[in-house]
Amino acid sequence: MDYEKLGLKVGLEIHQQLAAQHKLFCKCSIVKADEVLLEVKRKLRVVAGELGEYDPAALYEFLRGKVFNYKVNKYSSCLVELDDDPPREINGEALATVLQICKLLNCKILDEIYVMRKTVIDGSSVSGFQRTALVGLDGGIETLSGNISIGMICIEEDSAPAITKEAGIVEYRLARSGIPLVEIATGPDMHSPEQTKEVAERIGLLLRSVSVVRGIGSIRQDINISIAGGERIEIKGFQELERIPQAVENEVNRQLALMQIKDELHKRGIAAFRQPQDVTHVFRNTRNNFLRKIISENGKVFGAVLPKFAGLLKKQCGDRTFGKELASYAEAYGYGIIHSDEDLEKHELAGEFVKLREELKPEEHDIIVITAGRNPEKAVQAIMARAKQCLIGIPKETRAADGLGSKYTRPLPGSERMYPETDIPPVRITKQFLASVEVP
Repeated sequence: MDYEKLGLKVGLEIHQQLAAQHKLFCKCSIVKADEVLLEVKRKLRVVAGELGEYDPAALYEFLRGKVFNYKVNKYSSCLVELDDDPPREINGEALATVLQICKLLNCKILDEIYVMRKTVIDGSSVSGFQRTALVGLDGGIETLSGNISIGMICIEEDSAPAITKEAGIVEYRLARSGIPLVEIATGPDMHSPEQTKEVAERIGLLLRSVSVVRGIGSIRQDINISIAGGERIEIKGFQELERIPQAVENEVNRQLALMQIKDELHKRGIAAFRQPQDVTHVFRNTRNNFLRKIISENGKVFGAVLPKFAGLLKKQCGDRTFGKELASYAEAYGYGIIHSDEDLEKHELAGEFVKLREELKPEEHDIIVITAGRNPEKAVQAIMARAKQCLIGIPKETRAADGLGSKYTRPLPGSERMYPETDIPPVRITKQFLASVEVP
């Protein structure tokens, strides 16, 4: 592909755990402790920011209605992680390491470090926010392909990893929560998949000269990608450099395919979307085991017509079809989809879809999508919202690295998610303190 002609822009966010004696805002040791001594269950709620606006990513997570179960070991976590004690002062050892990184990357270091709260209600933080602080700005790093700008460097606490996800309950262990982390954000200065890999490798090698944790899981790379006429897409969770070029190429192909879908829909003529309907009665005597079980447990089946989408769900979007793209929106709520462009005989649903056509009355080039479960309304509404977005273009999304490509996880967060942390005083970076920080 001619990436220059496509206007490819790629930026990196590199998150690296720092080797320190204790966590960022408490004195807990950084150890792996698997024994569970305490479990805490919580449900997080979204609140408006200081300007009265809701962060779209936080609102989305709230609407999913998940319950979070936290498993705690007293040797690796305390009441600070559980949000029942105020945070202690920032870990000076970790801050000194971040200042070293700022010097290595030629950043302007701030005179005072102010800790902020970043709203995160996917359950990975018990409090519903992650503490982060801006330390350096406007740096740069020389690579074989030229100078790459470093937009900012932050120190922040790591989040808890999800252990299991089932039936609306997500389980976390808190041993990783609160570990000191450096976040390095480059400018959108990479213009090819191989250049992106080179920059990630260059920064990764530089980080080895300071006190950081080593091994799989200790460093994570997020990639921000856009092409001309598209939108910024953030793909999270890369731990292997070898996968980065393939991921960039796959995302470019995905965005190009979405633009082609938009053009095809406009050629066919824009049609009005109708509200989804409860069509459970159509499937009362179905032979499909999955749907029969759902209905026997008082679940529901919802159906929707996607106008002018016939054939488009089979279109390849990167490493998966557009049908799987739509399905990932339902999957975010714990549901799947079946549509009329599939092999309905395989699902033993051909007869039911004949009845659906009589009831929903789709027109030429329309398709029917169903989703089923105890409360499938939010899932089918998410599918409809994503289908409508096809008429406008590519939605801003946060996606997770998945196989050869990525899958949708939530909307891209906005500036509404940040607000000041009032429990921690600002840290003054004096000239004497800065001079004492050696450049390795």
